[in-house]
Amino acid sequence: MNFYISGYYLIQGSRKQDWMDKDNLLPEKIWSGSRHICPKFPDSWILGWTSSKEAEAKKELEKAREIIKLSDDKFFHAQKEFNELFSENRFGFPNVFMDSNVPLEKYHQYFGSVSDLKLLGFGLPEVYLESFMTQYNLVGFESITRNGVYKKLSRRNIYDKSYQVIGYDLLGFDGADYCLFLCSSMESEIYQKYNVRFNQYGLISEYKSADKVSQAIVSGKETAEEGFWAPWLVFEIELQ
Repeated sequence: MNFYISGYYLIQGSRKQDWMDKDNLLPEKIWSGSRHICPKFPDSWILGWTSSKEAEAKKELEKAREIIKLSDDKFFHAQKEFNELFSENRFGFPNVFMDSNVPLEKYHQYFGSVSDLKLLGFGLPEVYLESFMTQYNLVGFESITRNGVYKKLSRRNIYDKSYQVIGYDLLGFDGADYCLFLCSSMESEIYQKYNVRFNQYGLISEYKSADKVSQAIVSGKETAEEGFWAPWLVFEIELQ
């Protein structure tokens, strides 16, 4: 089966939180496309104009700057560069790299001090693609054409197996970014009902298992956050 690339991200691994995984099914560190679980570098704060929640945006920006450790001049230069990349459709809102060479370059330029960072690509199974495009072409999603995931999937770039697949991320896309099944504390339930196994990255090991749960969410048999749920392919590009 083909997978259509939905974007590339610099994602920081996140330690398992106290509210997660009472049955010890997950590893101590998790990588996911959900920004609710794993920080992305950069996120929308790099653009400087993306949030109406001023206090929340300011707090997020301050935290990010503490981590990336850039001087004021270098940070403002980074913001200028990323706004140019956005204008050139090489960086998508809110945090999507549109091809793999740009995050490799910007990692060394700006984000080399961030610990536990991986460059990960994500892919939507071809059987889900047309449903995704149809759903977000409907009235009420006028701003979706600015979203990086939508733009990237519109290009219909197929994952060509150049990089190592590290698992499948059960994610719900909400029109802007992804939500993870962990946000609804579903890990024990899907393990017991669907025999889901998690690997050393906190991702689901087998596509069929992830797809079963995805279909159960879509059909209403399982309850999760609102979004377009699918078993997204995850592959890693070495940060060299």
